[in-house]
Amino acid sequence: MRLRRLRTPPPPPFPPAGQRPPTPKRRLLKGGLLLVLLIGIAALFAYYWYWQHGWIITTGRIVATQIRISSPLTGRITLISVREGEEVEQGQLLVKLDDTGLKAELTRAEIRLAQARSRLQAWQQMDLDPSLQIRVAAAQRDLDLAEERYRKALAMEEKADLLRKQAQKDKERAERLFLLRAITRAQWEQALLDWKTAQASYAAAQAERSEAEAAVQGARRLLAQAKAAIRHFRQQREKEAELLRLAVEEATAQVAEARSRLQQTVIYAPRSGRVLGIDRQVGEVVDPNDVILTLIDPQETWIEAYVSGAELSTLHDKQPVLFSIEGGRPQKYRGQIRLPSPPPSPLEHPLRVGPQRVRSPSRLPAFLYPVKIVFTDTLPPEIRPEMFVRIWIRRE
Repeated sequence: MRLRRLRTPPPPPFPPAGQRPPTPKRRLLKGGLLLVLLIGIAALFAYYWYWQHGWIITTGRIVATQIRISSPLTGRITLISVREGEEVEQGQLLVKLDDTGLKAELTRAEIRLAQARSRLQAWQQMDLDPSLQIRVAAAQRDLDLAEERYRKALAMEEKADLLRKQAQKDKERAERLFLLRAITRAQWEQALLDWKTAQASYAAAQAERSEAEAAVQGARRLLAQAKAAIRHFRQQREKEAELLRLAVEEATAQVAEARSRLQQTVIYAPRSGRVLGIDRQVGEVVDPNDVILTLIDPQETWIEAYVSGAELSTLHDKQPVLFSIEGGRPQKYRGQIRLPSPPPSPLEHPLRVGPQRVRSPSRLPAFLYPVKIVFTDTLPPEIRPEMFVRIWIRRE
């Protein structure tokens, strides 16, 4: 009987050098890793779906009220008392400029003011010229004497006129009586002589009155001239005093201007805020309106976010949001939405950002509406105006 040779199966091929042969345990491990990978992919997909449908994801920009602190005059910076990012209070010292020249200018202006005031006071206390007073007194005395003489001459003229008229009547009566031969020629001639004497006395009284009147007029002219001289003197003194007062006013204005310029060398914070940036250094010379540093007011800093009309209709006032700064730390900050009352209609006043339609990160292309978001956390130190932020708003 012929025996058949049994064939044994060939041995399994050996794995390459350095590789262990597969075992059931390794197969189980590979299957587990594959399962974990599939679960991770599913979780990422679920996470993406959750963020896309459970949150509104959009972008915005930082809007802040910037306060530019500029130099009011030309000068060299001697002190900058704040640093970038530092919080400042209203009225806090920020910058000092060199005030050496302005202090000297103020001293000179004060000296000029004191001199002008001294000259004005001395001029106001100066008495009238004594010679003018003597001249007026003499003219007044001469006028009084001339008026007294005129009054006497006028009285003598009136008396002489009465005597002349009486002598005229006596002459006419004597002439009639003489024609009637009631009186002698000697009596008639005596009456005629008395009339001529009265006429001469009256003429002399008239001449005296005329001379007295001329003397009065002359005395009045002299008195008027003396008084005019006093008025002219006073007018000249008033003009001089006015010039001195103008000099005092000008010196006072120069002192006030010098003090104002000196006060402008010290710059204080006009309001509370944070130092956004420092544009100049100590020792630099600045001109008027040169910006030295810039502040921002945390109370007037917010985010202008952009959402579509459909997303806007789902938002409400004081709704919490999360945001992070684009290109900054991956830290999320909290904020709140501020909507006007009543909120704008989704189809009203669309804001078109850029030349083309803007794609909302969480929706299809749409026109975007601005939404104001205020900070509820402390203002991050890296915040700058016009920075872009990424915003997450939970759908409610």
